[in-house]
Amino acid sequence: RTKGDRDKAARLLEAEGHGAISAALSGASEGAGGVTIPRPQAAELIEMLRARVVVRASGARTLPMPAGEMRHAKQVGSAVAAYAAENAAIAPSQPSFDKIDQSFKKLVGMVPIGNSLLRHSGVAMAQLVRDDLLKVMALREDLAFLRGDGSADTPKGLRHWMLPANWSAAPVAATPAAAEAAIRRAVSLVEDADVGMVSPGWIMRASTKNWLASLKDPNGNPLFPSIGASAQLMGFPIRTSSQIPDNLGAGGDETEIYFGDFDEAMIGDSMALVVGSSTDASFVDGNGATVSAFQNDLTLMRAISEHDFAPAHDEAFAGFNASGWTL
Repeated sequence: RTKGDRDKAARLLEAEGHGAISAALSGASEGAGGVTIPRPQAAELIEMLRARVVVRASGARTLPMPAGEMRHAKQVGSAVAAYAAENAAIAPSQPSFDKIDQSFKKLVGMVPIGNSLLRHSGVAMAQLVRDDLLKVMALREDLAFLRGDGSADTPKGLRHWMLPANWSAAPVAATPAAAEAAIRRAVSLVEDADVGMVSPGWIMRASTKNWLASLKDPNGNPLFPSIGASAQLMGFPIRTSSQIPDNLGAGGDETEIYFGDFDEAMIGDSMALVVGSSTDASFVDGNGATVSAFQNDLTLMRAISEHDFAPAHDEAFAGFNASGWTL
């Protein structure tokens, strides 16, 4: 009557009062025999959600640095021109220069994988581990380019390259007037420094962007309508990252907002991301013990990237701490 459909047959028998027969035939319950039905494993592995990589996406320039170090000559002062009286001596002047040195900071990651898992799970597992390793390395690089302090062989990020006058550490209050004043001040600091504004933009948390979008003027109109219309603030695009914390400050409710011309951000890069694997090597685990991959039937997957970060002009970036800027 059900043309071989076991589930339909079980429901039909149950409906007609033949519960005992239905239970014997049903695969819907593990206790009634469903446990014997093998569950197919989907070929697709579901990846985890993770933060977005924003510094490179905002327009930072990547410069090849194959020798491991690079020195940029930087003009920091100009010659002087002035009006003078007839036959008066001309005051001499000269431009002044400084340097920006970049040297490789080595970002590494390694994952030991059981060979039994690889054999039984197929190629999808190896690809997921490889891709996950590369993504977490990209996120760690992004975090260093934003908030790194340059210690312990790490790059120094935007937060610590900014001029002291361009960063307001005193938290901006969560009011429309204070928010608008802080945002306009950040833009003014960069524009008044004669920055070219080739790739200007904002970086902040998504919750901060949404809080700004919710602000209203005294008439009930959106204070920043362009956020909802085009994800722009003061005419400049917003990129969001959950890697920017929202639990800073004494009250644990502060976050950071960055603005600048990302064409001025320079990433010195070896232009090579090295990914390797080995079944014969050994590694030191979290307890300090040396583990042989060969003896323990493991495959070690390793990735190495080398880069550094610096702005061409420190004046090209500004930002501030904000308190309570979340929904």
